[in-house]
Amino acid sequence: MQLTQIRNSLLSLFVLAFFFFPHIQTLIVSICFVLVLFDKRFYSSFRRLNNNRLTISLVLYFLIIAWSLIYTNNMESGLRSIETKFSFFVFPFFLPFIFSDKDLANKTMKIFWIAGMAYIIVSLADATISFLSNHSVSSFFYSELGVGFLKEGSFIHPTYASFFYNILFAYLALQWIQNSLKGKHKWLVLLSLVFILIFIFMLSSKFGVLALIINILLLLWNYVKKTNQVMRAAVVLVLFSILSVIIVSQSPLKKRFESAYSAMTTSTHHPSSTQTRLDVWSVTSSIISENPILGVGAGDIRDELISKYQENNFELYVERKYDSHQEFLQTFASLGLPGIVVLLIVFLLLWKRSVASKNYLLFIFTTLFFVFGMVESMLERQAGVVFFVFFSLLLYSFNPISKKI
Repeated sequence: MQLTQIRNSLLSLFVLAFFFFPHIQTLIVSICFVLVLFDKRFYSSFRRLNNNRLTISLVLYFLIIAWSLIYTNNMESGLRSIETKFSFFVFPFFLPFIFSDKDLANKTMKIFWIAGMAYIIVSLADATISFLSNHSVSSFFYSELGVGFLKEGSFIHPTYASFFYNILFAYLALQWIQNSLKGKHKWLVLLSLVFILIFIFMLSSKFGVLALIINILLLLWNYVKKTNQVMRAAVVLVLFSILSVIIVSQSPLKKRFESAYSAMTTSTHHPSSTQTRLDVWSVTSSIISENPILGVGAGDIRDELISKYQENNFELYVERKYDSHQEFLQTFASLGLPGIVVLLIVFLLLWKRSVASKNYLLFIFTTLFFVFGMVESMLERQAGVVFFVFFSLLLYSFNPISKKI
């Protein structure tokens, strides 16, 4: 029992680490895995809990990455890819067992809420101190926003952070919609939603804001379906639209969206995040056309991209060693047909489960991650891999909206 309590406490620390110190998550989860091995119940339920299509698909995806090392020339880079995506192999073996404890799974979501709000508060306090020193409003936006306790600078890239907060926003909003919260819980959730919404805009990720718009539309659709309150939903949508226009027009987001619009409507190659994506997508597509079956291997994909950048005189991309900035293109180019097919199967299984179990949070999680994957290589960084695998297994096993917070 004592080992179980230690393991559960470490799991709470693991969730907290998403925001404050992700670099120690590997150590935390390793200890959790070892502690699970001392639990006799794990062995009796192992086959039943792990004999499902999602866990098999996650492990299979990792094995395809490992297989690609056979024809990879840059073994060092390939091994780094294995290290980054090791969660695909380890998590499915023991997290389904942990999440069979529904109370623990529910507590995990509460910790996610608390940790997320704590990060907002500390980040805003840090930004305020910075603003008082340099009098620059940029202290409250984009890469300057955020804190790290174990090193300088923000631990979380704005794109990843905006995804984390989109999921937290959906979790709290669905609690409000489906569980009819009252009293102090109602106002606490409402206050959290307001802070999260504003914080997502402050992170200044274009795709984070676009994901928020999709998120709001999905949540309002769920609200109308549950209550038939079309007018209320329309009012919320109008208020959100007005707030969005005001924030975007009066913040650094304005220039970022103008730059994106210019990149998509002109043929010039002025440096911008959107133009970068258009360029690297074109380059990645050419790699896919040359290696459609097996790809170039997990270790060689970055080298192949750099080679193509040099051919196209994209010297800035060579210098910064950009990846594909699109998860599905990146997977197709590196792992070929087997990799992209299995990855798409993972998403299809999550969507299917969300419909079958009426787990709308899982549906939003899967949809938003898919959207983010269309504009960012979300599974090429450990922050994205760990978050995706952890919460896909959690929400696949448990519907947190079925219990009040």
